[in-house]
Amino acid sequence: MDKRPQGLPHWPAPRTQGETHQPITVISMTITPEAIQEIHSLYCSLSNQSGLPLRFDRQRWWNEWLQCGFSKEDLKLVVRYLRQGIHSGKRNQGCLKFSNLICQVDRFEEELFEARRVLNPRPNQPRYITGTQVVGDIQRQVEVPRSSDPIDIAKIFAKFREK
Repeated sequence: MDKRPQGLPHWPAPRTQGETHQPITVISMTITPEAIQEIHSLYCSLSNQSGLPLRFDRQRWWNEWLQCGFSKEDLKLVVRYLRQGIHSGKRNQGCLKFSNLICQVDRFEEELFEARRVLNPRPNQPRYITGTQVVGDIQRQVEVPRSSDPIDIAKIFAKFREK
């Protein structure tokens, strides 16, 4: 019989004496105060907030931000992306505020993914691909327009064979 009051969440049963605990493995990074000072200085220079003091609460936020695995390059990329949005009128200056950008790690992560998508697009595919045309015992290299459909490519090669 369950002795918990109705409507309460299911809590784990209390441990009995002698019950062993399974250790929890936590992966942690060692983040030095110098690393926090360095990333804060970079943020201040990128966001034009040179007088922003590095107090304990900001140190704590930087520590969490760095624990998430973000880097200086990520910060530079996101700030560059946000600055482009500010200059085009799609964003306002408030998007660079410390409380908006660094304190909300999930928001920074979303901005980072968007910045990577916009500023680092996939390389363009060449417009033409090189293929080999064989007519009798003669071979030659030909360039055909790139198509993602293999049937279209086969039709293009068939036209070259007819010539």
